[in-house]
Amino acid sequence: MKVSWVVNGSEPVQKEGQGRTNNYWEGQEVGPRKGGDGVNMYREAIECQGAVNAGALVLSLSKHIDAIWDEARKAGKGTDYVNSHPVMKLFLEQMYFLCRIDYFEAYAICEEKGVEK
Repeated sequence: MKVSWVVNGSEPVQKEGQGRTNNYWEGQEVGPRKGGDGVNMYREAIECQGAVNAGALVLSLSKHIDAIWDEARKAGKGTDYVNSHPVMKLFLEQMYFLCRIDYFEAYAICEEKGVEK
């Protein structure tokens, strides 16, 4: 019988069905953290590196934000922890890669169109 570990409150709970995985960040075991859709967010962050749709990446990342913040709170951390979280970094790096636009050019376009009615 294969088992997986999920976090229920602050205690890991053993569940039947899948193999156990361990994920480490800053030397702390955080277990196989699941996002809002039950997907392992660390695995999805790796798999998204071949994505070609930035909009789909945004939607996928948004499903994991609560789990990332849960980790931050449990570690007594805040925004810097979330911003530098490896899942966040991988998703954002792929989005940046897909955009292929200069920041200043994008800012100027948004500034111009932001005043239109």
